Amino acid sequence: MTYQKILAAGLMVAIVCVFAGAGPPMADPQAVYQPEPPDDPPDTSGGGPHDDRDHEVVPSGPVIMRKLTPEEINRIRFLELRAFRLAATDTPDRVTVKIPRKTVDDFLLEMEGHKDFLGEPSRREFRKLTPPQKLHYIAKYKGDAFIDRVKIESDPEVFLEFRRRILPTVLRGCATSGCHNMSYDESTRFGLYKDPKRPNEKVYANFVLLSELQYDGMSVINRTQPDNSLLLTYMLPAKEVKESMRHPGAVELKPLFQSRAAPNYKRIERWIASLRQPAPSYGVSMINRYPTPLPAEPDEP
Repeated sequence: MTYQKILAAGLMVAIVCVFAGAGPPMADPQAVYQPEPPDDPPDTSGGGPHDDRDHEVVPSGPVIMRKLTPEEINRIRFLELRAFRLAATDTPDRVTVKIPRKTVDDFLLEMEGHKDFLGEPSRREFRKLTPPQKLHYIAKYKGDAFIDRVKIESDPEVFLEFRRRILPTVLRGCATSGCHNMSYDESTRFGLYKDPKRPNEKVYANFVLLSELQYDGMSVINRTQPDNSLLLTYMLPAKEVKESMRHPGAVELKPLFQSRAAPNYKRIERWIASLRQPAPSYGVSMINRYPTPLPAEPDEP
């Protein structure tokens, strides 16, 4: 959806200044989706004391698990904004974002001649928008062209839900003692960071890994068919899913959900469906698809 002229005509539905060229709609920054508040609000600062139990890089088989950098986290946040996931909306994510004046100037320069940015009044109206609104339209019009020229300092809505509701459920089911935690053995193939403080660098690393993982060609997170996500089928009783989608291994796991109608099952299913389709390239991978050879041993003197 492009900018549209909206004539208020006394109605308090929307207030938009209409000039000779259509200006950006003044989306209400408060009228955005708000996930349920967490039972225990997490520390989202990304800080916290260093946990010596977690290694910076944990190689095992095809997976190399590591904490993400602030730059990598920023890119992932940008690529899952509402501007990409919900093409028909003009309501931005409620995020804290820093957009340098130079970035705004360059964006408007690139938009010169576009029908939605004709005339100085229209460009002036854009400058009056809140930072989240500017971010929304920058992403909507220019894709990821400005991805490294903004700094998103808080979670977009899909990652708020992941941090507060989805990841804790996954960790209860998958990262219990002796399973997919960071002290896993080779038989479990990978481990997830299980840190009660939920720092950004670990939360987003877990998200990237879950997004990439597959088993026998089936995705742990299936964005096009959420109910076929292994993340969900592994949490159900064996009798509820076909054999190929049951958790592998000889040990029978205790299911988190008794049926697909369980509220938390439906919550995860809705969250998967809300992710961007198709999955973008986040520019970071936890799957070591191209193993590097061991360094050559030094020649003996």
